[in-house]
Amino acid sequence: MRNGRLALIAAAAAFVMCAQDGAAVSGRIVDARGGAPLARVRARVLGTELEARSDAQGRFLLSPVPPGEHVLQVETVGYRLVKQPFSIRDQKTVEFDIKLSPETSQRLDTVEVKADIFDTADATNANGELTLTGAEIKNLGTVMLDDPIRAVQALPGVAANNDYQSRFTVHGAGFEHIGLYLDDVLMHSPFHAISGEGDGSLAMVNGEMVSDMALLVNAPPVEYSDRTAGFLVVRTREGSRTKPSFRIAGGVAGSSALGEGPLAHGRGSWIVAARKSYVQYLLSRLSTDNALALGFTDYQGKVAYALTDRQNVSLFVLDGVTDLDRSSARSRSGVNALIGGRTRSTLVKANWQDTVTPKLLLNVTGAFIRERTSTSNKFDLPIEAGFYGEWTGAASAVYQFKGANAFQAGWDARRLRDDGASLYYLNDQFHVRQQDAHRGTALRQGGYAGETWSALKGRIHGAVGVRWDGHESYHTTPTSPQASAAFRLPLGPELQFGWGQYVQFPELAQITSPMGGARLAPERANHYSVAVEQRAGGDSRIRVEAWNRDDRDRISQPLLDPRLINNQVTLGTNVNYYNSTRGYSRGVTVLAQRRSANRLSGWVSYTLGYARERDSMAGASYWSIHDQRHIANVYLSYRLTSSLNLSGRWSYGSGEPIPGYLKSRSGLYYLAPTRNDLRLPSYQRADLRVNKSFTYDRWKLTLYGEVINVTNHRNMRFVSFDGVNSSTQRASLTIDRVFPILPVAGVTLEF
Repeated sequence: MRNGRLALIAAAAAFVMCAQDGAAVSGRIVDARGGAPLARVRARVLGTELEARSDAQGRFLLSPVPPGEHVLQVETVGYRLVKQPFSIRDQKTVEFDIKLSPETSQRLDTVEVKADIFDTADATNANGELTLTGAEIKNLGTVMLDDPIRAVQALPGVAANNDYQSRFTVHGAGFEHIGLYLDDVLMHSPFHAISGEGDGSLAMVNGEMVSDMALLVNAPPVEYSDRTAGFLVVRTREGSRTKPSFRIAGGVAGSSALGEGPLAHGRGSWIVAARKSYVQYLLSRLSTDNALALGFTDYQGKVAYALTDRQNVSLFVLDGVTDLDRSSARSRSGVNALIGGRTRSTLVKANWQDTVTPKLLLNVTGAFIRERTSTSNKFDLPIEAGFYGEWTGAASAVYQFKGANAFQAGWDARRLRDDGASLYYLNDQFHVRQQDAHRGTALRQGGYAGETWSALKGRIHGAVGVRWDGHESYHTTPTSPQASAAFRLPLGPELQFGWGQYVQFPELAQITSPMGGARLAPERANHYSVAVEQRAGGDSRIRVEAWNRDDRDRISQPLLDPRLINNQVTLGTNVNYYNSTRGYSRGVTVLAQRRSANRLSGWVSYTLGYARERDSMAGASYWSIHDQRHIANVYLSYRLTSSLNLSGRWSYGSGEPIPGYLKSRSGLYYLAPTRNDLRLPSYQRADLRVNKSFTYDRWKLTLYGEVINVTNHRNMRFVSFDGVNSSTQRASLTIDRVFPILPVAGVTLEF
């Protein structure tokens, strides 16, 4: 205590002595998204040698500052540069309150406080969710690809064993059963990809435009629909309403540019971003599979404006083009091999929001989605062509009638159109057969109502709701209830329970295809989950969660794969779709997480899971193709100094099944009587990343360096089943390696 008093007296004496020759400039620096004090932040007065680093409470002191006009500059790696003009005349002290916004977030002048550091601002269920902040998205998206969806691959319980894909699996379910909502719009195909190619996908959403993301997989709330396994909710940010800024970034696999600024004296904002990929040249040198020669260009923009103090409108536009060029393999490719391809996707979305009263919020969204795709063979003849279009409208209302208790209701409608065809050439370009064709339109509608509630000063809270959905091609209107509850125990831990039923209608292409039809019923799933969570210090938690998902009426092609029946090779000739599959996914996830603006941040997680299916038509029980017994994901980040941040991730998966009736003997593959018993080797990948910033009077330079797969683990992916010899029962497969050790670098210039 005595030493503390002496230090305080010494600091006060130094303050008085400095003030005799100039003013003292002091202040406090906090994170604009949460209000946490920021340590090790550099503050300096431009044009002088005065600079300081903030302490653990975010405070700094600069003195003596001579009289005159000055600019205070505050910066640290991962946050936006802040410049604050000020004058020194007769005053002896100048005090600042500085809010720093993360690089990938909207510039804020006020602190945006969230009720829960681990939830998004619009979380409505009491069953927990997995979230990613802007800084986590930036560090996990990889320098090479800067793909925000790839950041999700590091979340607890998530598996992604193919480095060439943005798609991921969670709790034994593939991405076809996970819905991606972009600002309240369910995206049809949110990736840069070519139809007919299983690899090479990249997210269409620019990571610089994303504010945060949330993954909901256990009993999601009723406002999300048309998927049975979960939802990824992506929120885009607005531009700065205070001052214009620009960023230019470049790396080994692409370049991008972003600009943002205010409109009408801060009543609105604009933000525009563009990306150009060179990844096709890089990936073509990493793999023997030249189907990965994908390139893309996309443009995104958002305008937001406050019509009145209570009404806000916004317009978001996304347009992207994906190209496939395998012309170098033309001479050695078959007549049905893809040589060229092109996909163009467009999204236009408008939103109106009205805070009618402090308790009543109205929200209306309208959107248009369009996708055109085409592919060709070595003779530049068509293999596949298609068009998808969708008009979407949605409206919702939230009424907060008492404390945290709120009632919400909503309605959405989607006018769908899908048409396309695929061709198959018999040995040469002159003999062609139509392999599939689909064409149709349909109206897809749904509505929901629910309530969130809280009691005993928040020690008990939960949500309950119901959803109903309809499809023009079906006479039934499925109803889907959902409920979740959380109980804070006297000693601190919280118990969470979740239950829900979910419906996913067949794709319009399946309904209108000769292989499917309106006989296909909607897929259904029941979710059950229980979790216990213990918080520590407000920024840390330990969570143990068990889940069970029962699936039924899953759509599959059960008679397509070649197999052994009575030790004889039986080739698949029936390619029709059936609702013949049902199954379960169950397991437990253990998570330790800390989210802090200072020092160490990140998580360590382990998942033990089982996913099994049974097909009634094939008469077979087997492991799901996305079954993995063990999944581990680790992400850690540490800001060492004001200009240096280190981060790293490690992912492990015990190996997915190779789809089909297969077995291995002496390094060769053969048909087998059982399905999905042969597995890929375990997947393991460690990435290390360093972010280093350099700040000058007018601009900021940030260098990004990353080593992907630093241990050079030999990870494999299943590419294709290529045929079978009926006499020997030997099968031909293509299994290829994904990323080897790969050092990459990038740079961002902000001004």
